[in-house]
Amino acid sequence: MVTGAAAAALRADGRLTLALPATFSGQLSIQDARPQALQFARYVTNNLLLRGVVESERGGFWTDPHLLTLCDDAFFVQSQLGLIHHDSLVGTPILSLLQRFRSQWLIPLCGSDDEPQMTAQAAIDGNDVRFADGVPIEPYAVLSTAWYARGVPLNWPHPLPISAERAVQFAYATFGVRITEVPELFLRGDVLASGHYYHPAGSARTCNRWRIVLESNVTIRGTTSLETDTTNVIWVGTLSCGAFDVTPWIHRSTTEQPSAVLMNYVDDTVSPPKNWVLTVAVLAPLRFEIGVRAP
Repeated sequence: MVTGAAAAALRADGRLTLALPATFSGQLSIQDARPQALQFARYVTNNLLLRGVVESERGGFWTDPHLLTLCDDAFFVQSQLGLIHHDSLVGTPILSLLQRFRSQWLIPLCGSDDEPQMTAQAAIDGNDVRFADGVPIEPYAVLSTAWYARGVPLNWPHPLPISAERAVQFAYATFGVRITEVPELFLRGDVLASGHYYHPAGSARTCNRWRIVLESNVTIRGTTSLETDTTNVIWVGTLSCGAFDVTPWIHRSTTEQPSAVLMNYVDDTVSPPKNWVLTVAVLAPLRFEIGVRAP
C-alpha cells in the first residue's frame, strides 16, 4: 500500500511514524507538551466542565486522570491558515486567536491496558499556560483556548476517529494506488458566507482531515457538484466532526477556494472598545464536499 517516504516511515508493527516538527521560540514544544499533558489531566479531574466533556465523549464512562499515562504517539495538527498578526493585537485577544486557529498538539493519554481514553489538545502558538501539581500556574490567561480535554469513546482502539494507517488503507482500497508520503493531519475549519473562518473550539481530535499523496493520479467526482478532478492528492476524513463518527470518506476540495479569510477582534484595551476585522491568508483548502472514485 505504501512506497517512498511512506514506506520508509512504516514500522515493524505496521504503524507509521508521523512527523512532529520542531518548534520555534515562543511556541509550545512537544517535549514540554507531553509531560504537561499529564499535569493538565489532573486539572481536568477537578474541573466539572472539562471532565463532563471527556465523560460524555466516552459514552458516560470515566477514568480518574490521575491514573492515566502518556500513550506512545502524539499528533501534530496543522493549521489551514497563515500568520495571524496585527499591530494593535496585544495581550489576551491575540493569544485567543493564535490558540484557537493555529496548529495544535494532540497528546493521547492511556489507561492501564494502554487503551486511549483522553486527548489533551494544546495550542502550539501563544500558549504559555503551564501546570504544576494539577493546577495552572502563572500565567493562566486564556486557559480555555490554550488547553482542551476530549474523551476517546470506550473500546475505540485509537486516539483519533481515523488513524493514519486507516486513512492509508481506505485510500488504497478506494483507488488501488500506493501512497508515497507520510499522511499529514490538518484542522478542518470552514469559511462562512460572511467570509469569516470557523473551526469548533477544542475539536482537533475529531474535526480534522488527512492529506494523502498517491503514487499516480486518480479521478474523483464530487457527490454534490458532480465535478471531477484528476489529482494525486486526496483527503480522508469522517462525514462529521462528531465524537462517535469513525467512518472514513473521501473529501474532495472544491474548485473555488478562498485565498484569505476574515476574523473579528475587539480591542478592549482602549475606551471605547475598537472593532477590528483581520484578513488572514489561507494555506490549505477550506471548502470540501464528499467525493467518490470516478470511473
